This record gives sequence, C-alpha cells and structure tokens, in this order.
Amino acid sequence: MRFKNIINNKYIFQRVVHFIHEGHHLYACKYRNNEIDDALWLVQTGSFEILRNKILLDGVSTDDLCYRLLYWPVESLSILFEKQRFDIIELLLANRSVGSLQYCFFTTDVIDKAVASSAPISLLERINSLLPRSITWRCYSSAAQAGRLDVIEWLRKSRADILPTGEATVNAAANGHLHLIKYFHENDGWATFSKKVLDAGIKSGNRQLIDFILDKRPEGLSNESIDLLAANSELHDMIFTLVRNKSVDAQCTYKSLVHACRFGNLKLLKFLMENEKKLTSVSQVPFTKKDIDCIGRTESSLSTAIRYCNVNCFDYLSKLPVYKSYIGIVTTQLHNNLLVSDQISPDKHMELFQYLKLGKYTFDIESINIAVILGDIKLFDLAMTQFGNCLTYASIVKLFQNAVGYVHLEMTLELYIRYVINNTGAVGQGIAFGLKMRRLNPTPPADLIEILERLHHFPNHPLRLAPSQVYEAARTSEEMLRYLFTFYSSDSDVSKYSSSYLDTAAGFGCLDIVEHCSKGIHSDELKKCYYTAAARGQLHILQYLTSEHNIKGDQKSLVEAIKQGHLKAVEYIHRTGINTQVDTSMLNTDKIQMSHHLASLMEIQNSRNTFSKKLYGSDDDDDYVQSSQFQKTQRISAIKNLSQLKLFFSKWYLESTSCKISIDLNTIHSLITTNKIDLLVFLLEEVKYNHFDKNIFGRAGDNINASLFGSIYGEWFGGADAAVQDLLLNDVCNVDFNVWIQYDDTE
Repeated sequence: MRFKNIINNKYIFQRVVHFIHEGHHLYACKYRNNEIDDALWLVQTGSFEILRNKILLDGVSTDDLCYRLLYWPVESLSILFEKQRFDIIELLLANRSVGSLQYCFFTTDVIDKAVASSAPISLLERINSLLPRSITWRCYSSAAQAGRLDVIEWLRKSRADILPTGEATVNAAANGHLHLIKYFHENDGWATFSKKVLDAGIKSGNRQLIDFILDKRPEGLSNESIDLLAANSELHDMIFTLVRNKSVDAQCTYKSLVHACRFGNLKLLKFLMENEKKLTSVSQVPFTKKDIDCIGRTESSLSTAIRYCNVNCFDYLSKLPVYKSYIGIVTTQLHNNLLVSDQISPDKHMELFQYLKLGKYTFDIESINIAVILGDIKLFDLAMTQFGNCLTYASIVKLFQNAVGYVHLEMTLELYIRYVINNTGAVGQGIAFGLKMRRLNPTPPADLIEILERLHHFPNHPLRLAPSQVYEAARTSEEMLRYLFTFYSSDSDVSKYSSSYLDTAAGFGCLDIVEHCSKGIHSDELKKCYYTAAARGQLHILQYLTSEHNIKGDQKSLVEAIKQGHLKAVEYIHRTGINTQVDTSMLNTDKIQMSHHLASLMEIQNSRNTFSKKLYGSDDDDDYVQSSQFQKTQRISAIKNLSQLKLFFSKWYLESTSCKISIDLNTIHSLITTNKIDLLVFLLEEVKYNHFDKNIFGRAGDNINASLFGSIYGEWFGGADAAVQDLLLNDVCNVDFNVWIQYDDTE
C-alpha cells in the first residue's frame, strides 16, 4: 500500500503524520513485517532526508523478528539507481541486519538498473557480498548493453561461477560497443559468439564494429545479414564486397530489393537482380517470385518505388519481363501505394506523375485526391489532364473534404474558384465534411477559421453554409462555434441557424449563445439541448433552461449525466427533475452503458444474465426478466474505487433507486484481496454496519467469518496487505490473531 493511495484516509492519516514527524514505525503492530510500503512513495516524491533518518532509525534494531523496517520493493530501489542516489543505497545496506535484507528486493531487474545507471564497482561489490544471488549472468548482459567494461572485468574476477551468455555479445554489438566486442574476442571460449552478433552490429550502424567482426570472427553471415545491410543506405557498398567475395556465403530475400527501391539505389537494385541465382542458392526460390507474390497485398519492390517516388527504380523493374505484366496493378492502385509524407519532396511527386503521364498510365480519382492531400496545385493540374472538369458530385465533395481536412488554404481556394459556380452544394458539403474530419483529428482552430474567413468573403461568390453544415462545422471547437455564430448572426433569416448553434453551445457551455438562440425555439429543441448539457456536465446550462424555459430533467437526462459521471449535474437533475426514478426497464435498454457507466458500480460483461446476477446478487437467470424495478435489497460485488462507492451510497442514488444497500461477503473478499484499504475505511467508518450482511462478522464481534479470514491470510486468495490485516483484525474485529487460532482452529 502506498502513501499516495491512503494519504486522504483519516484512519491512517494520523499514523502518517506520526511517522514523518517522529520517525517511528508507521504501524506499531506485533505481526512481523506488518508495515505499509511507504519507501516507494518517499522515493517518488524525493523525500531523501526522511529516508535517511528512517534508515538510521531502523538500524538501531537488530532483532529480525521485531525489526522496525521499511519494505524496499523493486520499483523504489530501481528509482534510486536511476536518480543515482547511491548514497541512500549504501546507507541502507550498512544499516540492515543480514536477516532483514530479505525485505530489500535487489532482484536482477534492480541490478540491471544499477549497472545502467553507472553504479560504482564498490557498491556492486557490497551487494554481491550481502546478496550474492542478486548477481547473475544477466549482469553481464546489462553491462554489455551499457558498455561497462569495468563491470565485466569485475564479474570475471569476483564471480567466476557465472559466465556471460550469447546475449552479452549481442547486446554489446547492438549498442555499438566495439571495445567490448574486442574484449570478448580476445577471451574467446569464455564469451559466446554467433551470427546474431554480426546482425546486431549491422543494426547498430557502427561500421568499424562490423568490419572488425567480419575480419576477425569466423561465424560468417546469417540469412538476414544482407537484408539488414540493405536497410541502411550508408552500408550498401558493403553488400557489393560481400557478394563478390567467393568465400562468403551471402544470402538475401526480396526485402533487399524493397530497401534498394526505398532508397532509390538503382545500382544496388541492378546488382541484386544480376546475382539473384547466387543469393537464393540455399532456398532455391528466386526472391523475385516472393516479391511478385507481395504485389497488391504488402510491400513489394514495385509498390515501394512508387511509394517513395523513385522513378528510376520503377522504370528499371517495369522493363524486366518478370514484372512487366504486374505494372498495371501497381499504377491503378497508385492511391494505395503513394506515400503522403513530408519526407518526399514536391519535385519527386511531380517527377513521378509526369513519368506516369508520359507512359500513358491511367490516373483515377484517388490519384487526384493524393495531389489535394499533398496540397500541390501543379500536381493536381497534371493529374486532372485526363479528367478535365467532368467530376461527379461525390468526387467534388471528397476533394474539398481533403483540402479542408488537411488544412491546405491555397488548394481550397483554387478548388473553390473552379467548382463553386456550378457545384455549390457539393462545395459546402465537402467543406463541412473536412471540418468534421479535423474535429476527429484536432488542429488549431485559427487555421480552419482562416479558411472559412477567406471563403466567406470570396469576391462575387461568398460561401454560405446550410444550417446542417453549420452544425457540423460548429462542433469543431468552441472557437469555431463563436466565429460562426458571430458571422451568421447578420443573416436575414437568423432563426434557421439557431438550432444548429443551440445544441453545440450547450455542450461547450456557452451560456450567452444558448440565451440568444433559445428565444422562440420549440420546447423539443430545448429538451435536446438539456440532454446535451446533462451529458457534458454543464450545470449552469441546466439551471438556465430550468429557470427561464421550465425545462426539467427526466430519466433520460439523469442517465446521460450518470453515464459520464457528472455528479453535480446528477444531483441537480434528481432534485429539480420530474420522474427521475431509475428503474430496471430504463437500465435494460442501456445495459452496455450501464455496465460501464452507471456509478461504475460493477465490472459487468455485456451478457444480460451476468448483468442481472451481479446487479441483484442472484444466480437466477429469470431475475432479469421478472424484475420491473430494483429489488428491496441490492448487493454490491465488484466496487472499483472510492469515488464510485461514495456515489453508490449518496443520498440521491438511494432515493432514486428506492432500495436497501447490502455489502455482501464477496465485496469484502474483493476489497481485501486487492488491498483497497481506502474503500474498507469508508465502509467501516462512514457506512458503518447497517449495510453489512450478518454473515460477514460472526460470534458477537469477537470472531470473523472463516472465508473472510482465508482472504486475509492467503489460504484462498493469495493474502492481503499487512495494513489491511491490521485494519480488520485489530481495529474492526478487535481480535488477537493468535487467540483467534486457538479459539477455533477448525475454521
């Protein structure tokens, strides 16, 4: 249990304060190791002086059975090493008895952090002397990854019983540590080398390291080595050398072709094709066959050449007989293959489109959309030469959607000039769709407002959006809503836009717009506005609609607020609304939302039977059908957190559901085994015992249910945290653990 999870609990708060100010043990409990894991919290908050005092105080005791100590979990020790607070670690080791060190979890993960954080050898020696099992072969691997030759030499000298595995040499190569590779090579037979070491070195890109391995080591190339070299354009020249070397068994796959096309290395592409037989001698399957199989399904050399606009590679492949019949497939799917990226320059896109045009390859509407997405007007003109201006309504909508959605002002204006006169409807719809696309993928509102501002004041043909289009555009952001409201407020028929603003303004909480647009609006529209405000938790909007328009909440608005967890809105609707009883029929129609949102009371799957069982604490599947309202007693079996529990016991919920709450044994089991002490404290101090099942605590309060005891001490569920044990056994049940065992060992 961590301080940050319990700091607000009055049950524990006094103990926390006592610990911080007095330096005493947090829980003065007779059970061994019965303390809260506050070391992690202190480390995370940087309370190093408190830690120092606590460690020194603990060091006074030498009795392991009554040791006043902090638990030191893996995460807390790891953080200390990451922050290089080696002084705290050394102080800890110097002030712990040998027996109590078992509660300092110096696992191999912690040692990895120590090595990576440049922990001094003296500290590692100290850990090794006190906790030798913490130092394993993994220490070699982490040292190799960090490039720490000093640790490797120390391990070899002090821990001859452990040897480095192949992971150590691979890690050294993967991180480009040539000095370690040389050391491992000089001690051949002690260190382990394989072909993976070369591949790891290639991935690191360290040319000197690669040359050293190729020159000094006998393992040779793996089947992936050439492909890995091809993936790094700076290492392409090494492929020529290795393939031409007759003593080297070089193999590769179609991936090398793909990489050559990605980097536009025509020389390498030709070389690979000329040596295909040698490079596939082992598999006996030409890599061109596999490459062709990938066309239209995944990355191939042809599609990659198109994707990265490397015309020279595409032209070379298109003239080879093996690829000739597949060129049409790649070009007709140009919109799928072409990479829309800032990494590709506009000149390369233009070069590709000109090449395809000269080659009389067919452009489709999706290819034109690519030009719009790129925002390249010249490219758009080139692609449009095959279409003229004969575009369908849907095609024009798509063009404007992409121009606005990708926020290309100049492209939008160019399209507007061409199509606004004869395609006003398509233009407006496309702009609205583009704004909606940016709502799903937020962009600075000012950029979109600038586009609309230019179009609204376009000479001779200013843009005027329809009410439905205004509705979509206004939902982009509050800034966009206010811009549109201001602009269209001068329209001669303002009322036709009012409903478009009203619902959106309620969601954003813009009371001034709601006040302006609600005048003369039908009550049905105001009711819809009320639902939106409830779902968004806009309490001031709800209050305005109720006081000025007499719109009151109902079951639907209550459930909308509950779904999103807006407690103030829920309480207001319940207090001022009409018919706000939450009955079963209302919940059934919203079973999925209820299982996830309604006070988030239970972890319920989407099964109706499971929902019924957990809601009513019944195993009878017919409960779901037979119950038209909440039963008199409602049991809770899977509470998630404290806020949800408070909501469940709140006055409005108890009134609205008209049911009695019963805390059953399953609930207590769940809270104990998950160590949710904050929920237990709330139940025991705030809820008291009136909501508890009688079978939870037995024998006049001097004993507890046997299964409950099992959950506390791990007979069934793995054991509760020490703080939870202390809370239940000492403060709740008032029972001495040893006396309880003697009282009835049959249970």
